Amino acid sequence: MEVPEHESKSVIRELMHIVRQADDAIASEANIDADLETLDSVRYEQELVTWRSRISTQRQEVRLFLHHEKLEQISGRITQYSETVLLFETETHQYLVNNDSVEAILGLTDRAKVRISPTTDDFLMKIWLHDICDRQISATWFIGKGRSLHGYCVRTGSDSIDVRSGNECMVIALKHLVAVQVFLNRI
Repeated sequence: MEVPEHESKSVIRELMHIVRQADDAIASEANIDADLETLDSVRYEQELVTWRSRISTQRQEVRLFLHHEKLEQISGRITQYSETVLLFETETHQYLVNNDSVEAILGLTDRAKVRISPTTDDFLMKIWLHDICDRQISATWFIGKGRSLHGYCVRTGSDSIDVRSGNECMVIALKHLVAVQVFLNRI
C-alpha cells in the first residue's frame, strides 16, 4: 500500500519539525551548560579578589569600620597599603591600620586592580613605625579589646613595639595593634 505524496510530505515536515525541536533543545541545554560554566568561572575569579585589590588608585574617600570601641570608624583616603596594613589620612590625622582590624569598608571600587607585590608587605609597616620611632612622634596606639594609650615608640621589634606612656613602657604585639593615630602636622 502506497502512501499518498501529500501525506508523506506532511509526515516528513512533522519529522523535520520534531528534529529541529530536538536540535533546539540540545543547543539550549548546551547554552545552559556553557552559561553555568561561565558563571562558575566568574564566581571563582570573584572569590580570589581581596578587598585590598579593590582600593581605588584615585585616592577617593572611603569609610573604615574598625574592631575597636574607641575608634569604630574613620573617613578619609587610603594613601598606601599592603597585605597587612594600610596608611589612611583624614583632614587632621594619619593612621596606620592593621588590615585584620577592618570589619567593613565603604567606598571601594567594583573592579579589582593589579595585586600588590608581596615584597612590599612588611616594609610599609616597618618603615612607618621606624620613622615615628626615630623622630619620637607622639601617637595614640589602639590595641585589642578596646584599649588605647598615648605615647611614643621607643623600640621596634620583629613582632612587637615598645611604647612609652608616662613612666611606663608597654610592649605591644603587632598582631594586636588595631591602629596608630598621629597628627598630620607632626609627620
